[in-house]
Amino acid sequence: MSVLEKSIYDHPRIRKLVFALSATVISLSFYIVYSFELNIPQWDDFSLSLILLWLKGNTDGPFAFISTLFSQFFEHKLVVYRLVAFLDYHLFGQLDFKHLAYIGNSVNIILMLLLCKIIKNDRCGYLPLVPVILLFLVSFQWTEQAWRNGAGATYVLCFSGLAFYFAVLENELRSPYLILAFVFSTLAVFSTANGLLVSPVIVAYFLCRGHRSRAILWALVSFAQWGFYFLYDYEKVPYKP
Repeated sequence: MSVLEKSIYDHPRIRKLVFALSATVISLSFYIVYSFELNIPQWDDFSLSLILLWLKGNTDGPFAFISTLFSQFFEHKLVVYRLVAFLDYHLFGQLDFKHLAYIGNSVNIILMLLLCKIIKNDRCGYLPLVPVILLFLVSFQWTEQAWRNGAGATYVLCFSGLAFYFAVLENELRSPYLILAFVFSTLAVFSTANGLLVSPVIVAYFLCRGHRSRAILWALVSFAQWGFYFLYDYEKVPYKP
């Protein structure tokens, strides 16, 4: 890369343009949600409402609370989504479904920051991030932005990305990044059932890279996650996995 090319991409005006485009896309996305979202339950939100009512009136102790939090919903265990809704309920005194839509879309910002750190390069800086932000935040289907229970999909994307990032980033088995990778991979598992694939993919990555010790470690993590998921209060749904 020539000095001229580098100076063009490093020019303050280019950086300001990228920032302005990104801010516009993010603002547009949240404006759409703010303007058209309604504070009424839809589809699976009714199930969430019933669970929150039970959690609010729970007098059976913490074990019953945790058991309900981890209860099965089809093939999923939506622990993260239920916990977010429960905390929002206690903060504001009521279950506001618009809040859940805002939070679900806000998680994408964390994923954007992660991608911003990953894809930045010396030649074009953050410029490739603009279309990525557009694809992530301005959905072609309204239900992707407004479906509160569908926020589990954004949670699992965010936690999966963070798990991959910290798993690859760490250089030693005792690195604090490894602990973060374990935590985020587990959060992905309990966002939606799709998160069960995070640890096996990391195992495959390390096997391809020739890091057998890390692959074995992540295989053990994967067995633990799958074992707890399916052995703790799980019933097979006839038309689901």
